[in-house]
Amino acid sequence: MHHFFSKPSKGNYRIYEMPKFLQDAKLDLEFLKDHQIPLYQWGKGTHKVLLVHGWNSNAARWQLLIQKLLGHNFEVYALEAPAHGMSSEKYFSVPKYEQFIHKVYEKVQPNYMVGHSIGATAVLYWCHLHPNHQLQKVGLLGAPSDMRVLLDNYYQILKASPKMRQAFDAYIEQRFQVMINEFTGARFAEKINIPIFQAHDTLDEVVFFAEAEKIAKQITQVQFYTTNGAGHSMHDLAMYEALVQFLKTNS
Repeated sequence: MHHFFSKPSKGNYRIYEMPKFLQDAKLDLEFLKDHQIPLYQWGKGTHKVLLVHGWNSNAARWQLLIQKLLGHNFEVYALEAPAHGMSSEKYFSVPKYEQFIHKVYEKVQPNYMVGHSIGATAVLYWCHLHPNHQLQKVGLLGAPSDMRVLLDNYYQILKASPKMRQAFDAYIEQRFQVMINEFTGARFAEKINIPIFQAHDTLDEVVFFAEAEKIAKQITQVQFYTTNGAGHSMHDLAMYEALVQFLKTNS
């Protein structure tokens, strides 16, 4: 079960298969112990933004947003998650992704972070673990909240028995040293005291709208943006423009 839960079915590639959009970026390879973290850079500017993609994806998913950011003179960075893109890590987990994010944060020192899907949850987790960070603003797109909900959906797909569910719950908690019912984006967001742009689609069938509402209720400074038909990908030009304006304001 761990293999299917932690191994994406798409999103990874080798350098000779690199998506065209990424070929124009500056590519650095950072290392966390023996694991390779691909880090892409576009543009030069006073304000730096780090983009954190989600499951079954890679840095190329940010093309539309990056083009808008470059039009407003941002310096843009995007990393690739464990088991995604050209990362050398074989398995994905939010705790491991958080370590990737922290390694890149220390190198880049971004002013802003924007995450999509489970990447947004990883950003929240990073903020929770590093409350003295120097970020000015954060963007969350299509963010899931509760690990319990993700696991239950996974169990439903696999038609897992109660015994199998209990055993895998225990395995997750022991392997990652987390309590499943406490591992929630809503909890991680509780003490974030910087402005947050949160966007979610009302028709998202991957991460239901209720998940976004759980997070938003815990954020003291939230600008909540709703789309209707963008789906879980959240590729919406008007939303991207609103996000860029949010990042620019008072910057």
